[in-house]
Amino acid sequence: MESVCPWGGYARAADVGCEPDLCAWIVHPAEAWSNLAFIAVAAALVVRYGRADRQLPVAWFPWIVAAIGVGSAAFHASMIHWLQAVDLAAIFLFTGFLLAANLQHAGLVAANRFPACFLALASGGAALAFADPWLGTIGIAAQGCAILWLAWRIPTRGPRRELVLAIALNQAAAVTLWLDKGQVLCTRGGLAHVVQPHSFWHILSALSLLFFYRYERQIERVPTGPG
Repeated sequence: MESVCPWGGYARAADVGCEPDLCAWIVHPAEAWSNLAFIAVAAALVVRYGRADRQLPVAWFPWIVAAIGVGSAAFHASMIHWLQAVDLAAIFLFTGFLLAANLQHAGLVAANRFPACFLALASGGAALAFADPWLGTIGIAAQGCAILWLAWRIPTRGPRRELVLAIALNQAAAVTLWLDKGQVLCTRGGLAHVVQPHSFWHILSALSLLFFYRYERQIERVPTGPG
């Protein structure tokens, strides 16, 4: 009698990269465990800023970071097609929130319209992800470019160290993602299920979210404008 893999009854995602599949409950261990970085960052933000920032919109951000980690871990543990859409939809919580926030800071969206703007951006992106993962990826890239463009142009008081670090880590993460998708610098043998370029995509992305949080809270606490 042939053995059946735990997730064998579900359609596998078309996603490919460095890590080979295991016939196990965790199909891609290296890609799954690295999502603990999102949980660690979310916990650190709550512990460090939770009480001080509880009245700010950014107080929701750590829970978004945690949702990204959970969604990504579930997908990489199973490699199920529909969970890939969940993984991408969780990322739209981040891009939708930060894009809505930056539109508000730029004076393009009224403060009382922020929740509706966030919901529209996140749900619209999620719809793209469930329609087709590639559409979801393009949508994330588009929202991400808009975030970076607005964030760089918004006049703020004080240094932009957090923004520079967030962008640098974000772009470094993007490089590791493309290395994984291009199957470049893949680890083999005993390390194949321990660490891969995709693992660094998760870790560097999580660290970039920490600095995006620090930058966003600065804007919410300090009025923007000339002078």
